[in-house]
Amino acid sequence: MSSAANGNRKKSTFAENRKKTELEEQVSDLKKRLEELRKAKSTTIIKKDKTYVASGAPHKLCDNATKQTAELHDSHRQGTASLESTEKNEEGSQQDSDSTVAVELEKITVELEKISKQNAELLEENEKLKLKTTELELRVKTSWGEKYQKWMAQTEQKIEELTAANNFL
Repeated sequence: MSSAANGNRKKSTFAENRKKTELEEQVSDLKKRLEELRKAKSTTIIKKDKTYVASGAPHKLCDNATKQTAELHDSHRQGTASLESTEKNEEGSQQDSDSTVAVELEKITVELEKISKQNAELLEENEKLKLKTTELELRVKTSWGEKYQKWMAQTEQKIEELTAANNFL
């Protein structure tokens, strides 16, 4: 689950970075175009003994340039707004990812503490069982020793009785 979220985040980050670079390139191109239009507006074209005179309504060319400039400014503002929106979304997704990781880390920590307690309890129980086993082994050895001595005493007594009966006959 965590690696899938990480993969999606990398994909979205890559897409956002690509979109960001595209918007930056577009802004740069628009700035160049604006600068070219400003230069064109302020310069006069002169060719060998030829003068070009604009006919038609005065300031018509200027109005078109102003309109294009306004369009470029609008486009620039939209690109900047889009870039800021993308950055905010990226920050939000990063914060969401961080909070998800923190929650998962907390769950893992709680589970680790629980397992550690269980492990300690099992170790304690294991030690108790070892002591009990040792105690029972001692009892069994003592019991077998006593039974063996009793059996040997009975066997020796029977041997003596049989020897006495044999001597009597």
